[in-house]
Amino acid sequence: MGLVLKSDVKAPGFFRGDGSEKCTVQEWEELMLVYMRRKGFDTQEQSDEVLSKLMGRARDVVRVGLRSDPRIDLSQGPGPIFDILKQHFSDIVYSDMPLADFYTTLPLTGEKPFDYWIRLNRAIDVAGDCIRRQGKKLEDPAREVVAMFIRHCPDPGLCLIFKCKPLLQWTAGEVHERLEEHQRENKAKHATCLPVTVSLKQEVSSPVVLPKDNPVAAAAPRPAPVAASSHNPAEPFAQVIALLERVLEQRPQQTETNGSRPQQRFRRRLNPSLPCVICGGDDHSTVQHCRNDHLCYLCHAPGHTRMTCSRASAQETVPQTAGLTQRGPTNPQGN
Repeated sequence: MGLVLKSDVKAPGFFRGDGSEKCTVQEWEELMLVYMRRKGFDTQEQSDEVLSKLMGRARDVVRVGLRSDPRIDLSQGPGPIFDILKQHFSDIVYSDMPLADFYTTLPLTGEKPFDYWIRLNRAIDVAGDCIRRQGKKLEDPAREVVAMFIRHCPDPGLCLIFKCKPLLQWTAGEVHERLEEHQRENKAKHATCLPVTVSLKQEVSSPVVLPKDNPVAAAAPRPAPVAASSHNPAEPFAQVIALLERVLEQRPQQTETNGSRPQQRFRRRLNPSLPCVICGGDDHSTVQHCRNDHLCYLCHAPGHTRMTCSRASAQETVPQTAGLTQRGPTNPQGN
């Protein structure tokens, strides 16, 4: 005698349509279909089983809908019952232009490619239900989803991959495979970056023990030992920056010491006869004073030039070159 144990299939809960359910009407439909398939109900029994699971407002809405449309035939299955429930209790708005609603399903700001792919598949399911209730049929829903996703893919890297061949040559399976590969790559990158982040957090959050007897030393931060910082990858860069700072601190001093001497020599060459004999000023020479005030170069008096000065005859014996050397350059205007 053999004992055969069969798994006990648990029936889904009642659907009331008052918001007390833990699942949506679409999910409740899937649970009911799986339950009835495992129980082995035939087509007519499925419709009766679904009606027996309705309570409250949901039961009233379905009864009124079936009574108002005598063309509905429940002998073909519980599909009309689920259509009435989804039309009245679904969160999804069923439009008269379902394909137009599908084509306006664009990626949201910051939405991941895989999430957008799932949302497009949900939108095409809703559009297919609306078209089916209109007595029509959507020919190739997968083709519509693939074309919509490739045109509006939110990831630039995936866009480049999808451009490697024409849009019509991509299938839903190939797009789904690329999306899964993209997710695996992102998880691998996150896994490699995670230990570094954890180690940095541990270093920052490590407590610092301060001495209690010395408040000044406790207030001032102490540098980390060299052995502990040897594992820090930024240590070589810090050493290079420190060397550059030392070089920059020494360069202004060298420039100042080297540039001071030529400036002093240049100052002596420009003003060889300072201070001025006429006014005693240190900022100009005697020749400059005579040239600016139109004075005689010999007697420093106004009203005449050196050529007409009374002292010119007395100094004829003096060589002209010596006189020019002592008095400075000749005024180009004849002073």
